[in-house]
Parts: sequence; structure tokens; C-alpha cells
Amino acid sequence: MTARRAVMVIVAALALAGPAPADPAVIAESCRLCHGAAGVSPGAIPSLAGLAPEVMAAQLAGMRDGSLPATIMPRLLAGLTEDDIAALVDWIAANGWEGGQ
Repeated sequence: MTARRAVMVIVAALALAGPAPADPAVIAESCRLCHGAAGVSPGAIPSLAGLAPEVMAAQLAGMRDGSLPATIMPRLLAGLTEDDIAALVDWIAANGWEGGQ
């Protein structure tokens, strides 16, 4: 196989693979801007700390699909897949936001 053909095969394989999943740690940093460093909001924005992972996942899914009214969250969630949201919820639960820490 020539080098050019090998490159074409690799590019085609990457294109078929689809986009890489979002890094939940990076997404969580965005969450912290409004929801507080430890998931405890300093104001009227809902806190994430202490929210059960299954509740958080259901609320994020509802805001993403429009079944749960929200202001900015549908726009923020629009670019995330279901897998991205699941990974984010798992990351938040595993990194101390659960239980009000």
C-alpha cells in the first residue's frame, strides 16, 4: 500500500468513527462558572451538589430535548450527546459534587 493510500484509509476511518466524545472534566469546568466551584451555587441558579445522579441526568436530558423549561441550558446542552451527558453526570458524582461537598 502506498503512503498516499494509507493516509486516505486512515482519514476515511476517522471520518466514519465520528467525533470524539467530549471530556466531562472540561464540560464540568463550564458548569462551575454558574453552579459554583463545588456545585453549590452562590445565587439563584440551582446547586448541583447533593443532586442524585439519576435526577441530574433526567433534568439535563429534559432541558436538552425541551421537555423541561429552562433559559440558557437548552443552548448549552445542544452540542452534547446522550453519552456526553451520562459521562458528565458520572464525572460530577465521582468528583465530590454529590452530598454537598
